Amino acid sequence: MKAEFSNAHDTSGTTLHRFSAFLLASVVLILVILASPSWILDPYNKLFPKSHETFEITPVTRENASAIFNTVQGALRNKNAQIEPIGVSFIPAYIPEGTLLYHGNGDGQIPEGPEWIAMDHEFSQNFIADRAGPHIGHGHRSSTRAAEKGRGHPGRFHGPPRDSEDKHTSLLTFRVKKPLSRMILLDGSSAAKTETGEMDQQYILAGIENVSSPFVGERESSVKICEWGKQFGLDGYIRVEVGFEVVICDFFDKLELTSNVTLDWGNNTLNLPLELTDEHLMDEYASLWDSVSAMGSYDWAKMGNVHDKREGRILLDFSKLQTMLNRTYVGTDPYTRRIYNVSKDLRQDLKRDLAQSLEGGVDPYGGTNWQLLTTEIVDKFSPILQMINSSLSDEHSDGVSKAKNLTVFTTNFVRRFLSWEEGASIEERILAAKNRALEQYVHPLQPLRSKSDALILSSIRRVTQMIIETVFDSFFVSRDILDDYFLKNEIDFTGLDELKYQVVDLLEVLRWESTYYTCSSRCSWDEICYTPSWGPSPLGWDSSFGTFTDSYGKVRISAELQCVSYKTILALGHKEW
Repeated sequence: MKAEFSNAHDTSGTTLHRFSAFLLASVVLILVILASPSWILDPYNKLFPKSHETFEITPVTRENASAIFNTVQGALRNKNAQIEPIGVSFIPAYIPEGTLLYHGNGDGQIPEGPEWIAMDHEFSQNFIADRAGPHIGHGHRSSTRAAEKGRGHPGRFHGPPRDSEDKHTSLLTFRVKKPLSRMILLDGSSAAKTETGEMDQQYILAGIENVSSPFVGERESSVKICEWGKQFGLDGYIRVEVGFEVVICDFFDKLELTSNVTLDWGNNTLNLPLELTDEHLMDEYASLWDSVSAMGSYDWAKMGNVHDKREGRILLDFSKLQTMLNRTYVGTDPYTRRIYNVSKDLRQDLKRDLAQSLEGGVDPYGGTNWQLLTTEIVDKFSPILQMINSSLSDEHSDGVSKAKNLTVFTTNFVRRFLSWEEGASIEERILAAKNRALEQYVHPLQPLRSKSDALILSSIRRVTQMIIETVFDSFFVSRDILDDYFLKNEIDFTGLDELKYQVVDLLEVLRWESTYYTCSSRCSWDEICYTPSWGPSPLGWDSSFGTFTDSYGKVRISAELQCVSYKTILALGHKEW
């Protein structure tokens, strides 16, 4: 594989050179393979079996590389999708046999056309639990949350709007009897039902130019997307709201109904009448049910929070990823970028490529799970970069103290790769060390299977190269300062100013807010660190909870996330609708 750092020794040649003293001519090849796993895993190496087509490293700008890196890292992670809300990519996905899926509606019937289904029963139950039947306190002081939740919204999934007061809602459980092997994950907050870009991917797949409202648009889109997908057997597509939901094109094809629960009315569940004659007790009764309703919303939010780490029941095939990134210019800000306005030719090209990639089905087991690499990179380097940035930004710290901090933060990493080699110049050793670091963190786990694999590999390499460069620069800038300090020479601190700019620039390009945004205090056992969402949610749809408006009028998620319990939801009085 061609090294990203120029003028470096060829890593495979270096490996052979190091082991040449130990190898007998008859077993050279075998020992090299055993001793150099990262080298043999290089899909460009002639010793590794290749597919019929060779996929070369793809030129990619650092901004696009970062966006593709974040697409891979954020896939199936609720928190990432909310903090990077406007998605621009389409990732073929696979839901294994045996997976349970949940659908709530007002008639207990299996949907006959495209419909929404949730990965968590709390998700579906929260929308339909109080949609039908009378409410506690009806005619006196209706339970606020239950009355509002029961109101529903025209066109919203999980069944029709609120039914008459003598009806019941149902929660259906389905089991996947045959793998859903032709699914599409839409990245970003793709179930937000907004007009600001979160729905763009669906409009492109559906071929919709203009919609009267996001609600109408998502219903119309689901029908048109499933019609488009009939040509290659599309099973459906996956979106995030608070937790993940799936649009199933045909409920009778690969699903089987395993449970159909008709939900009783709230008062019957508590074995109490709708109203009490004692007004004081009636207020307590209604307040109690408000708390029960708030707890249902909290349960939904908690499951979404669980999937901040990742929705593990869905598998991905990154080798079939299709994206507008690297096809055309896409803005770097995931809050403002749009793809609905790309040319018709680009739309058609992407849909054609996506259809072709799904035609043979998704194989999530045969290629490289690139998210394993991105996660290791983020876990390793995000703390280091934060520590470096924090130290350089400390106005109360002098230059020597900053240099000492940087030395503490970076020495062990640099030392691990900076090999002592007699006769080699320091420049040669540094370049070789950077390449060793790059090859350790960026290597395919399987041969590349597609141009998408090559694009992802190229992007991860570009991002990791920038990070390694900055870590090494931090070490050597601080080393030069401390050399002069301890040897009592005149010290030049200008390198720290240049390094500070370099680090800030890198962090702006990386956009790792989904990693850095967190609650400053540890949440209690009955709380979650809540990431706000952009569609219907436990804390309200248009809620300002956990967000701020920037100088351009754009609402964004605050870096300081907040701990939330059911009492928070109850106190705010927000509803899903």
